[in-house]
Amino acid sequence: MRFASWLKRRPLDALVIVLTAAQQLEAWSGSAPGGSLAVSVATAMWTLPLLLRHRFPFAAPAFAFGVQIVSTFLGPDAFAGEDTGFAVILLTFWVAGAYNERAQAAALTAIGFAAIAVVERRDVRIDTDEGITGMVACGVVALIAYVHERRGRRSAALEEQATRLTHDREAQARAAVAAERARIGRELGGVVAQGLAAMTTRARTARGLLDEDPARAREVIVALEETGREALGELRRLLGILHPSPGEPLLVPTPGMDDLDALVQRAQAAGLPVALTVEGVPAVLAPGVDLAAYRIVQDALTDALEHAQPAAARVAVRYGRDTIALEVSDDGDDGRPGLVSLRERVAVYGGEVEAGRTGGEYVVRVALPVEAGHA
Repeated sequence: MRFASWLKRRPLDALVIVLTAAQQLEAWSGSAPGGSLAVSVATAMWTLPLLLRHRFPFAAPAFAFGVQIVSTFLGPDAFAGEDTGFAVILLTFWVAGAYNERAQAAALTAIGFAAIAVVERRDVRIDTDEGITGMVACGVVALIAYVHERRGRRSAALEEQATRLTHDREAQARAAVAAERARIGRELGGVVAQGLAAMTTRARTARGLLDEDPARAREVIVALEETGREALGELRRLLGILHPSPGEPLLVPTPGMDDLDALVQRAQAAGLPVALTVEGVPAVLAPGVDLAAYRIVQDALTDALEHAQPAAARVAVRYGRDTIALEVSDDGDDGRPGLVSLRERVAVYGGEVEAGRTGGEYVVRVALPVEAGHA
């Protein structure tokens, strides 16, 4: 298993070792002229240096070419084998092209051509035509290796860039979610603070009425209980979103659905015609839900105005028995940044959201429970 893994990662190293072994067998089998020991050393010296191509991309093939030239002086046919010797030369040209920049690769190719020319003159088994053919083949191998390696590098660079961009987008999305949760948390903090202030006021009123009007005091206490339950629900949602920084002042509660007309007027003043329709009997929403519904409409209109450049938009509010449905549509394009804040707000209250193109319009549909709940 380890050998198979190594072979998959280092196929060129395996080829160098195989060629070295083949030439050693030829050198010591007696089929190689020029002396077994001398040929054995020579073939090892023009093949094994290619294993150092990563550390010495220029020197390793240059040394191999040099040894090939010197080896011709061992005898008129000193190469351990004509076929294996040519295979080593091809491999050396591949290393020259694949592991060097253009100038170095060209210089090594020229050195390789010189080595082939010397071998052709010295080796009696090779004629001029074979030498020229060998040069052409080796030059093509070097060129193919150079182009293949550059394409591989560009592909790896593009893949790395794509991965980096993906990570950057994910980091930006996480940062946007965190920032929006922080904003929602601060606003919910304002809602909780308002509820606590109302509880304090009602508790003071109830205490003053205990002796004079117990029945009225009981009504105030019931209202106090309901306010406390709502504040507790908002507080639990707040704690589920973030831990506010110590000493950070809570914001004043932002507007609710009663301020929707003013929001529409501001959008129209900014250049976005908006038609507002309200269906059903407006319900008294829990403070957090009221704030969330207003912000959802605000975010959807802002998104349409800033990113879609539509000609007109429509806002529909439908009050049901247990839910409030919001629909914001425009005739702009699909280029939206994701409506991160909208999805986060809806998720806080367990609502439902849909966003996308429908019938030529980009539509955002949201359903929120009328009551915030006491999770």
